[in-house]
Parts: sequence; C-alpha cells; structure tokens
Amino acid sequence: MAIGNRDLPQVYPAAKLDLVDRTIRLVHLLPGRYADAIACELVTANLNDQPEYYALSYAWGDRTNPQQILLNGASHNITRNLEAALRRLRHTSDVLVFWIDMICIDQTCVEERTHQVNLMQYIYSGAREGILWLGDCFESTLQGSEIPSKPAQDAEALEGFTNCSWWHRIWTVQEAVLPPTVTIQLGWLLMSWDSLVAAAQNLNNHWALGCCSVPEAYKAPLAAFSLGVMEIKIVRTLYHSGKNAHFLSSLHRFRGRLSTDPRDKLFALLGLCNRPTCFRVPEVDYTLSAEAIYKRYFISLLQDDGDLDLLARQPEIGRQLDLPTWMPDWSAKVDESRAGIHRYLMRNLHIYQASGTTLLGQQFSITETTLHVRGAVFDEVTMLDDLAFGALQFIQDISRYLKTRFNVTGREAYVGGGDWEHAIWLTYIMDQILVHSHGETNSRRATPEDYTLWQNGTLKDPIPDYRNSFRFFMSKKGYVGFGPRNTQIGDTVSILLGGSVPFVLRRRNIQAALPEQRPEYGYIGHCYVHGIMDGEALEGMDVSKLAWINLI
Repeated sequence: MAIGNRDLPQVYPAAKLDLVDRTIRLVHLLPGRYADAIACELVTANLNDQPEYYALSYAWGDRTNPQQILLNGASHNITRNLEAALRRLRHTSDVLVFWIDMICIDQTCVEERTHQVNLMQYIYSGAREGILWLGDCFESTLQGSEIPSKPAQDAEALEGFTNCSWWHRIWTVQEAVLPPTVTIQLGWLLMSWDSLVAAAQNLNNHWALGCCSVPEAYKAPLAAFSLGVMEIKIVRTLYHSGKNAHFLSSLHRFRGRLSTDPRDKLFALLGLCNRPTCFRVPEVDYTLSAEAIYKRYFISLLQDDGDLDLLARQPEIGRQLDLPTWMPDWSAKVDESRAGIHRYLMRNLHIYQASGTTLLGQQFSITETTLHVRGAVFDEVTMLDDLAFGALQFIQDISRYLKTRFNVTGREAYVGGGDWEHAIWLTYIMDQILVHSHGETNSRRATPEDYTLWQNGTLKDPIPDYRNSFRFFMSKKGYVGFGPRNTQIGDTVSILLGGSVPFVLRRRNIQAALPEQRPEYGYIGHCYVHGIMDGEALEGMDVSKLAWINLI
C-alpha cells in the first residue's frame, strides 16, 4: 500500500483469508462522535453465508498525507478521503459493518489482492446497499446547511459535484452498478441514486425539447453531470435485468476514467459481466504485466466474438505499452471532448456491411503479436483535406466546396454512384441520422427523403458533425471518405472479412517484402468511404479466396 502501514503483519493474520474459498474481511466501524478518533475491527466472513454489510465506493485520493485510525487496536494509515467518509458515516451508538477495499484487503499481498478482485462482483452485488461517497467536494461553496441560491453559486456547486474524483475513477463504475440499491453521500448531503437519475433524465428531456434556455456557465457542468449519471444508469439497468453490457462496450464507455495501475482499466470492469454468460473472461492476475493482460483480454474478446468491428477504437494519445498496432492500449489517454461521438459511432458500426453478408465463419487467426486476416486492399489515400465549409447547413455549402476544391459541379457523377453533391453530404454525416433514446445516442442510415428534407431545410432529426474527429480524404480511384486524423497519403483503404467498415492500414514491409511473404500492415483505424459501405468493394469476388493480410 503506497501510504504505508508498519502494523500490517500484526493486523491481517488476526483475520486471515482462505484464498481458495469465498472468504472476505469486513470492517466493523465502531460508534463515536464526529471528532472522536476512528476505531474499527476486522472480522472474516464467507460470501456463501450471505453476511449483511454495506459496500463503500470512494476514490482513494491523495496517498501522500495519510490519516491514522485504530484497526484491531493497532495504528493503521488510510487516505484523507476515506478518513472523511468514515467520520461522516459513523453512527454515535451503533456498530456499522462495511466492506472497504483499502482496509479489507492486504494491499501488500499480490496473491490476496488477486483473490479479492476476482470476488469483487460478488462482494458488491451481495452487499445490503452501496454507499457512494463522493467526498466533501464543495464544502467551500456550501457552508453548514446552506443551499445554493445564486446562479453563480449554483454553477460552482454543480461543477464541484461533477469534478469530484469519484466520477473520474474506473473502480467506482462497478461499485455503483452492482449493489441492489445505492445511496449517494456528498459531505453531509444524502440522496438516492434514483433521484439523481431522474434529474439527469429531466435535463436530457428539456434539452431535447429545446424548451429551456441554459446559461452559458451551466452548460459544461450540466453536460458532465448528465453524461456521468446516464452512462452508469444504462449499464446498471442492463446488469440488474440479467443482460450483459458487452465488455468492450463498457471499456469504450468508461475509457476516460482513470486508474493508478493500468491493469485495473480492465479488471475494474469485469464485474459488469454477468458471468458465465459473458465472454470467456480470463482470471484477474496481478503477477502479469499490463502488456500481457491487455494482449490476453483482447485476444480472448476477438476469438470469442469473431467480430473484427472490435478493432475500431477511439484515437489514442501517447501509446506507451509495447503492443501490436491492432491492439488498443487502454492505458493511453483519449480526447474526452470527442469521446462521445466515437462511442456512439462504434456502437452503431453494424448499420454498415462493408465486407458483405456472406458468412464464412472466423476468417482470422491470432498470435501474440500478429493478426492474420483475410481481406482485400481496395484503394489508396491520395489526398487529405479539412472540409472548408462550416457546420453543414445549406446545399450551397457543398456546391461551393466542390467547385473550389475539385472544380466539379454537384451534379456530376460520383464513382460510387449518384452525384457528387449527395456523396459529399453522405460522407459528411457518414450516412447517419442520429436517434436519441433512453439516454443513448444511436443512429440509422440516411434515406433519400432525409436528403430532400435537408435540402429544403426541414430535416428535424439531428445529423452528426465528424469534422473534428475524422479527416476527409480522397482515394486513387476517386472515392471520398472520412478516416482517422493521423491518416497519411499512401495509406491503404482495406476491407477485412468480418468487419462492418473499411480500415485504414499502413504498409510496413514495402522494401524488404519477398514474393512469398504476406504483406504486413500497421493498423491506423476504421473509416467511412462513400460507395463501399454495403459490400460493393468485394462484389464479384470469391471471398473465400481473398489474400491473407498480416496486421502487426
């Protein structure tokens, strides 16, 4: 444990765990007044016996300034945030029983930590109630029992609420999802989870209807509040209805949340799988490196799903781990300001069929470093551009762009069918119309009627704007598309069997390749290419005889 505890050898043997059983420790928080020293006792329990306890969810916080409590009569260091939680939660006359990871797990013992993390799903789902301690986040804003009463104070309080570190840590997701009921505590304030969800849903409804004006100072914190609540609400609803949030979908959804240990970016979400109906989940193992864990889990996901759409991911900033280009580095940062548009795009890749509809079974094989997949290099990127028009509002925007950039009129024929005007519009929106439902943004394919309505200025359904998240390109054959921001001239547009979308790949062994060698490519990202999103690139081909491509 980073904050250090000299007395750990004396504390934990008194409540020793059986690492081959479903044994856990529970904390008895002894009664006291707010200012009294905090005293706790550790006891062991077996989950099979269905003990009663509260599960505490909190962010560990700064570990450099530890606070001392008494644990089984010995001095024990905990973080300031946990100490604040225990003071707020402690009863004046009754003993309260909790499961608290920092206290209940010997953090210095790798074997015990591995054992207990493998039990996390059952620990939190078996709790009487989850207590979500958000911290004393805006004590400076609210004094005593004061409620915000001025707009500036409202905005400051709301921003303080959404900036609480609890909303930004990866472990707190399953801790909020798994318990049968959860209560939120923020300093002295208590609220039910359902009331928070109702507030977020009301906010979304008002925004969708456009019936309320929102002061500028409120917009960012309100959006952060709504997103933070609804993301957990969606997964919580799935879990408690016996359904699975796809593991990779959860990884995408909570990609921006942080963990001190990069392995926890995966381990912390395993509890969201209703095992054993989820994919074949490898066991938690803290003896393996982050690279080994990421490889093991992603290969397991690909082999279980047989779906190359799993290759699609948010652009990563500063990949650090030694991983093949086709594997995500979940420890890398992503641009959260653009994360939402990538998440709903990846949720809706199934609306395309770029590799056709022929079912041939799994058309790839995997080693630890190479993905061997059947596919076809269809085209090559020859021009990159940032679309010159602003938010697409009028047909004149397209006409002006086409005339300036390509010296063509909108009515000229496009290589992928239809005319240039229509092709540019569909590329701009990636042939999607947005659909908002139950707190999620999904999409459907655009129709000719949508285009007519847009031309007339009467299209009511929203259209996406991908300009800041993807880059416009033209190919050697004359196709236009949107690709990753780091696409380069000379990159290939390739169709991989089992993928709903085309992929941008970069040739790696151009100079050294021998005739008998399979071409090797680095993975750049998924893309939209107008005119080949429904299998047109493979028309007339025997897909069972397509070449093998090596992704490294």
